[in-house]
This record gives sequence, C-alpha cells and structure tokens, in this order.
Amino acid sequence: MTDDVLNNIYKECSRIEEDSTHSGKAHHNAASIWSSVHYTLGVPMTVLAAWAGVDAFSDTPVWAGYLALGTATLAALQTFLGASDKAAKHTNAGRGYISLKNQVRFFKDIEISVMEKNEAIKKTHDFTKDRDELNNISPAIPYPAFWLARKSIDTGCAQYRIDKGE
Repeated sequence: MTDDVLNNIYKECSRIEEDSTHSGKAHHNAASIWSSVHYTLGVPMTVLAAWAGVDAFSDTPVWAGYLALGTATLAALQTFLGASDKAAKHTNAGRGYISLKNQVRFFKDIEISVMEKNEAIKKTHDFTKDRDELNNISPAIPYPAFWLARKSIDTGCAQYRIDKGE
C-alpha cells in the first residue's frame, strides 16, 4: 500500500475515532441529564400521589385535592418531556458511537497493517457510512451535554493510561 493512501486512511480513521469519542461521550452526558430530569419529576410525583391517597381518608381531605393537582402537574410534565425515552435514546446512541470508535481504533492500529489497499479503503468507507448513519438516527445533543463532553475529553478523561504513556 502506498504511503499516501495509508496516511489518508489513517487520518480519516482518526477523524472518525475523534468524532465518535466526542459524540459518544456527549450522548452519555445527555442521557445522564435526561435521567436526572426523569427522577427529579418522578420521585416527588410518587410521594405526592401516596400522600394524596393517605390524605383522602383523613378528617380533612381538602389537602388530597391539592396534592392530586401537584401529582397531575408533575405527571403532565413527565409525559410532555419524555425524559425517560430521551435518556434511553441518548444511551443507545452513545453506545453506538463508542462501539464505532473501538472498531476504528482496532482497525487503524492493528488490522490495517495486514490488509490489501482496496480492502482497507472499503473498510474505511464502511466506517464512514456507519458514522453517517449514527449521525442520522441519533437525537440531537443538547449543548450542555456537548460542552461537558468536550471539557472532559480535553482534560484526558477519554484516554487510556497506555495512550498517555503511563
């Protein structure tokens, strides 16, 4: 394989690996944010519902109505935001990107050295298509999740000790 082709394949794989690292981390951050929203609404909703149920059988059931209104408000927010569903979608997207990152890293660091040029080009093209497909099916990443991912990666959080020279 010529040095120019090998160099270009290596650079493209490095881009895909970097994109996948950032996207995977950002999706996992988004999942964590949406999961927190889900519990922030769900726990008080459960407590209020139980309290309303108990209060309905008391001597002053008026509070049960207020508690039921609070429960209904939190339930409506939970349904409207769909935090649990969004968390699951971001988790799945994050897993897809991390899987792609791992496959590309293994390819560029190990497999490519024993491949024919056309086979390496095809495999690189397949990785590019996989990344494009993940980009198309993944939910949009909220800016705070992306910002946290970039900050975390820039401080070396996504690097293995072996890659840091340790």
